[in-house]
Amino acid sequence: MKKWLVVLIFLILATTSIFVGVNEVTVSGLMEGNRMQWLLLAKTRIPRTISLILAGGMLSISGRIMQHFMQNKFVSANTIGMMDSARLDILVVMLFYPTGSSLMKAFVAFLFSYAGVLLFLSLSRLLPKGDSVILPLAGVMFGNVISAIAIFFAYHYQLIQNMSAWLQGHFATVMAGSYELIYLTVPVVIVL
Repeated sequence: MKKWLVVLIFLILATTSIFVGVNEVTVSGLMEGNRMQWLLLAKTRIPRTISLILAGGMLSISGRIMQHFMQNKFVSANTIGMMDSARLDILVVMLFYPTGSSLMKAFVAFLFSYAGVLLFLSLSRLLPKGDSVILPLAGVMFGNVISAIAIFFAYHYQLIQNMSAWLQGHFATVMAGSYELIYLTVPVVIVL
């Protein structure tokens, strides 16, 4: 597919995303100078769209790096226990640091995900080489063990619903002042 067509489709989807939401924002309302629509656009719609673009871009870049590093096209964050390590992180943060800052939560999530990947990489050295299916299957099993541990403790402390809500990955609550941490990904997106 031609690059200009991909860019055009991307711009159309990003622009459409700005006008989708519970409260109405229309081109005519913006042209008329409706303050409420301009405020909604500046405080929620544009930050949400920027966050979605950056998060999606980073997910695709990290997935490609992971596949290249593991030399396996079936490897992803879901198949090596990274997402399940993040689930365990969510539980730990909800139990021990429920009022922590966004920066602290993001840093702890990074540490848990990184530790999960390192643990999986050390275990993957024990697997036979050559079969491209064994690595992701072992990763799914590894992730399910971590997930089971997290769910067990979440159930014990009655945090299942809270943990599930965190794992949905919605961007509905993104507003100006609550998403700026994702700007740290901009240099990586530009370089790669």
